[in-house]
Amino acid sequence: MAKLPITENPRFSETMEAITTQDRAEPKTFDSRYQTLLDNDNYLCRKMKSRKNIIFLATGWTGNGPFVQTVNVEGITEEDTPMTAFVDDGNNETESKAKGRAYGCITYFDSGDGTVTATCKYKKPTADCTVELKGV
Repeated sequence: MAKLPITENPRFSETMEAITTQDRAEPKTFDSRYQTLLDNDNYLCRKMKSRKNIIFLATGWTGNGPFVQTVNVEGITEEDTPMTAFVDDGNNETESKAKGRAYGCITYFDSGDGTVTATCKYKKPTADCTVELKGV
């Protein structure tokens, strides 16, 4: 049995041609559809394995509440919704706790084309914090 090729740089497709009653039941009728599904799977697997760390600086917050900071992130788009996690990169317990509290101040993240914006609705972080983005 022949195998479909793994595409080097798969692209995600939100549509796929429907099979109609006029289509002949032969392999080439189905192969292009299977290739689309295979490419989608590979695209999503690669995307979920990718991770990037970004730093929100204590001095970078603007506003008087909510507090906002935007960081450039190569490869992210407005449609992306990466999972976020705190990265404990403190050098000692005191620093790690301060960074953890800063991360805890962040209410939500918004992605844009090439940017991630963090918003703190209630409290302005007083320490730098590193955030891991998974799925960018």
